[in-house]
Amino acid sequence: MPSLPRPGERLAGHRIERELGHGTTGTVFLAHQEALGRNVALKVVGRPLADDPAFRERFRREARAVAGLDHPNVVQILETGEDEAHLWLAMRLVDGPDLRVLLRRTGRLEPEQAVTIVEQVAAALDAAHAAGLVHRDVKPGNVLIEDGPGRDLHVELADFGLARAPGVDDAEGTPGYAAPEQLAGGEAGPAADVFGLGCVLYELLTGVAPPAPSVVPQGVPWRRGAAAGEGDDPSGTAAPARVHGAALPLTPSEAWPRLGGAFDPAVQRATAADPAARFASAGQLALWARAALTVPAVPPAPDPTDPVRIAAATPAVGAEIAPAAPTWEIAPPTAGPR
Repeated sequence: MPSLPRPGERLAGHRIERELGHGTTGTVFLAHQEALGRNVALKVVGRPLADDPAFRERFRREARAVAGLDHPNVVQILETGEDEAHLWLAMRLVDGPDLRVLLRRTGRLEPEQAVTIVEQVAAALDAAHAAGLVHRDVKPGNVLIEDGPGRDLHVELADFGLARAPGVDDAEGTPGYAAPEQLAGGEAGPAADVFGLGCVLYELLTGVAPPAPSVVPQGVPWRRGAAAGEGDDPSGTAAPARVHGAALPLTPSEAWPRLGGAFDPAVQRATAADPAARFASAGQLALWARAALTVPAVPPAPDPTDPVRIAAATPAVGAEIAPAAPTWEIAPPTAGPR
């Protein structure tokens, strides 16, 4: 069993108060840093992982790298250390819930709120990618919200891919948010984080969690528009994938029709099965999401059996008919962040 401290015990000058959460590699505690008289989030890794020299070295290396980011949307690492049985790092305690908790309360967010959150997470990811770091597990549970009356909406990205357990690298991430190449055992690069952020945007807008895929077959080419198991499709005309995490089963407007289709292009591109077809950066996804806010929602199609609505919806002879919805096929929208 892992050698983890219990509430009331002390570890390297930290008094353990209670558990906040746990993952594949460690457990996060609310702890009181006695020397400085402050509360922190203390991530602790116990045995057997703490006994692995390679794991220890990667933990040290990535902790230093994340600490060096010094970005307002990345949870700040305050201190790190180790003993014979533990690896640990103390992080700034973010006073508020994570997005998963918030979504349980609200179901979904208003588009303006969703975009503001995505912009901040994208800023954190772009800073990390510029420093050569990949998060590998972008999901609502790793986005922490700074809470409190009178505060502007502020989020911080946590659990920055620190030292995965041996063997976990073959399928990093959380099903439903992990990119197809991760689930297939491939390398997780910045494009995998863009995929995860696209899934988060989808869930914030619709209140629908991305479905966890079934077992992913090895050797799947993961082409854009090719469903798992269909093999290579050089024409690129295969039907959109609906299984194995190759694409989201529904567009945002299909999952929540009142939203309209303005966000569909951004989410579809971010979650493309082919990493090369996704946005080149998380910031680009945020730009498209912000621009989508300026597109008026398209009202539902009229009931074909309702003669009154049919008459109202029929344009006069000679009237110019505008397109029903915007189409962003190649160029991104020109509107930038406000």
